[in-house]
Amino acid sequence: MKEAANAAVLVIDDEEMVRDNIEEILVPRKNTAESESVGQAASILFDTPTSAVLTPRASNIPNFIVHKASNGMEGVELVKKSVAEGRPYAVIFLDMRMPGWDGMETAVQIRKYDSKAEIIFVTAFSDRSIDDIIARAGQNVGYHCKPYASEEITQLATKAVSDYNKLRNLEKLIEAISTISLDENQLNSLLQNVLDQLATYVETDMALLGKVHNDDVYESLTRRSQSRQYRRWRGNADG
Repeated sequence: MKEAANAAVLVIDDEEMVRDNIEEILVPRKNTAESESVGQAASILFDTPTSAVLTPRASNIPNFIVHKASNGMEGVELVKKSVAEGRPYAVIFLDMRMPGWDGMETAVQIRKYDSKAEIIFVTAFSDRSIDDIIARAGQNVGYHCKPYASEEITQLATKAVSDYNKLRNLEKLIEAISTISLDENQLNSLLQNVLDQLATYVETDMALLGKVHNDDVYESLTRRSQSRQYRRWRGNADG
């Protein structure tokens, strides 16, 4: 049986309306009085028409599970608990400006327990450079400014869930390959194919796959280099 994709989402924001709005977008309820009031408020604050919030989700959108935290410390505790229980979050929507730990400090603390979750900063203030964000929170981050439309939140969450699960599947594939009995040439050929797919997926021209032996000696197994990619590109251009 195919394992279900991880579509768990954590929203960390000190504004209750923002938390509830993102939850309503990702996990739309029936058109009750409560959801209608949330939709009306969202249309004012977040450039989101009421009808868009209440519209049923398309079939190709993941079945999101949304948890919420009102500050950075509470959010980190939820991350710690989720990792310890083997059900980590795939996506974390994180406000940049909050009392106590701001979004950047919260992200740094999150990375102590979970380096794999896709973090999406959602804020009205772009007072940090993307270089600073990546340097401190890792490359698997995104940045989106308020006001936002419901379609944008759904698209961001859907793509982030897809990216998260693709990488986890690649990790499982590489782990499975390591248990297969193949001769060296067959193994290197298989690893090269996997590495090419991985490098293409993360859009890099250089990647290295290796292993560390018990004596801490590092052995390079295969690589995908910039010159190799350049030759491939030139061949396509010339052909």
